[in-house]
Amino acid sequence: MNEKKWLDTFTLELRLREVRGEAIGDAVASVKELLADSGQDPLIAFGPPREYAEGLELPLVKDAGRTSIGAILPPVISLLALLAMVPAVWAYFSGTGLGYSLPQVLLMLIPILAVATLPVYINHVARRPVMLFLVWGVVTAAAVLASFLAPGAGTEPWIRADPLLVGNVSLAVLILATAWGLAEALRTPDDPIIDPLNEPQRRSRMPHRIAAVVPSLLMPFAAATTIATAWLTA
Repeated sequence: MNEKKWLDTFTLELRLREVRGEAIGDAVASVKELLADSGQDPLIAFGPPREYAEGLELPLVKDAGRTSIGAILPPVISLLALLAMVPAVWAYFSGTGLGYSLPQVLLMLIPILAVATLPVYINHVARRPVMLFLVWGVVTAAAVLASFLAPGAGTEPWIRADPLLVGNVSLAVLILATAWGLAEALRTPDDPIIDPLNEPQRRSRMPHRIAAVVPSLLMPFAAATTIATAWLTA
């Protein structure tokens, strides 16, 4: 492992531990300084970056633990609510019943389980981005396949549901999750990694706020588009 790879992994591990950006900058600068003076390989000098990061006692961001969950769960919950709302909206405006087959229900449990267990594997996904594509692929495949397994004409559904009730509950969950996401986005401060050896530059906080808020608004926009389309084409 070369020095850049080691430092990148070390920085990621500190971020996953929710260490403050300023403290990360200090830790990285200290490592760079020692490596420059000794000329050693970082693996020899410090060992594996993950183990070295775990051994450091560094100040954490405010509300550590809550911040990462608050950034991840709201958009995921909004997505699940949207997936439940879309067929309900189309069923309501088209005047057809809303029903689910047993295989469809079982497949719909996969995204729910993926969300429920997210705190367990989120760090593994961050360390190995390929896992993100794997999880996303499984969830997407389950959602798509479930749509093809909806009860057909003349087929008795395993579960019947009121499309208006499902649509309203899903919309309420989506709105609450969006509000949660917006609150977390506006509450969480910008925490850049500051190199103590360089003069910090003054930066506008507006791009950070916009980037934090926009993802929370995508699902409500998709929901509004779905409702408008179903209403206009009914």
